[in-house]
Amino acid sequence: MENQEPIEFWLRASAKDLVDAKKAFSSKTYDYTLSLCGQAFEKAVGYTNFLSKKEGSAESTPGSLDLSKEFGSDIFDLEDYNSALSYTGGSFEITESLFNKKEAKKGIEIAEKVLAKMFAKMGRKLHDYGELK
Repeated sequence: MENQEPIEFWLRASAKDLVDAKKAFSSKTYDYTLSLCGQAFEKAVGYTNFLSKKEGSAESTPGSLDLSKEFGSDIFDLEDYNSALSYTGGSFEITESLFNKKEAKKGIEIAEKVLAKMFAKMGRKLHDYGELK
């Protein structure tokens, strides 16, 4: 199918960010963990944006409210995580972390839950895209 390759690109990139978020969590870089959780979500949304553009209607690209109806209010946390470090200039080398271990763990759980739903909507399983343990 013509749409298959770009969709696969976004799904694989999203899953990789989630894997990297788990590695960052293991390294105790909690700010980076949450930023990657947000990036994973953003990339998973990429397939929807691609399909909307492919169909020729930029107005049909879903916003946060549309996605929250479909995937739950947790997406707002993921969007916040995606931009959380913009206040530090993108540097993860700050003296005091913005987030703690408990928040980072919750971020991973939210990202995994939302992404699993998004992948299922595409007829795929999140765990088919890499080692997520």
